[in-house]
Amino acid sequence: MPLMLMTVLGYGVNLDTKHIRMFAFDREGSQQSQDLLKRFQSSEYFNLIATVRDYDALATALDNGRCQLAIVIPHDFPHDCATAAG
Repeated sequence: MPLMLMTVLGYGVNLDTKHIRMFAFDREGSQQSQDLLKRFQSSEYFNLIATVRDYDALATALDNGRCQLAIVIPHDFPHDCATAAG
């Protein structure tokens, strides 16, 4: 019986969280930062609701429950990516 339950629950239960409501604050506005946001949008795990213009709007959205995740892309994002890549 335990072996059967492990088999059934192992294949039948999916604990993936999908369609997480997300807001973004893109301080850079570069092609690289836009590409990153497009990757989030194309994922089934994230749902980019809005892009805001300041931290206050981001914090308000989180506090009010309008989003579950907030991402801030810093103003030197392309430089940081190039440095991290090598």
